[in-house]
Amino acid sequence: MVWDEVNTGINTRWKTEFENNWTAIMKKIARFPTGQLWRHNQAGDLPNRGGDNETIDPVKLAQLVKANRKKNGFTYTHKPDTAENIALIKSANQNGFTINLSANDPAHADSLARHGLPIAVVVGLTPIKKTAGGLPVTMCPAQRMAGMTCAACKLCAKPNRRAAVGFLQHK
Repeated sequence: MVWDEVNTGINTRWKTEFENNWTAIMKKIARFPTGQLWRHNQAGDLPNRGGDNETIDPVKLAQLVKANRKKNGFTYTHKPDTAENIALIKSANQNGFTINLSANDPAHADSLARHGLPIAVVVGLTPIKKTAGGLPVTMCPAQRMAGMTCAACKLCAKPNRRAAVGFLQHK
């Protein structure tokens, strides 16, 4: 649904045009109220450098972190855990913009845990409490509690949590 909206340039849920200009988006984020919870990239990933989809663009990430100052923005990334990407992600987390490393499964989460960064993991069809490697997993409250929303939970926006956030795979 989101990719269809991006392709057409129209957000069908809000009946508005998408803003696809990076500078304009940064200005909009900077105008969010102090403490505003918001999610970056409902579809897609962090900006990449010059057509290299594997490497995070440090300039654009710095602009995003700056625009988010005094806000509560968060996102997820499947970018490879290269030394350069991890350094940029750590810096963003330390400066108020939470980036969760996205793990494809619990074994992948165990591999990513060595970086000491927040992790989100797809656990399969059954909830788990920890990975085989011992990483604690807190299942997404919005998936298991009626009426719970991301806006109320805010777990994925917390950069210093010990547990990975687990998500059930869709059938």
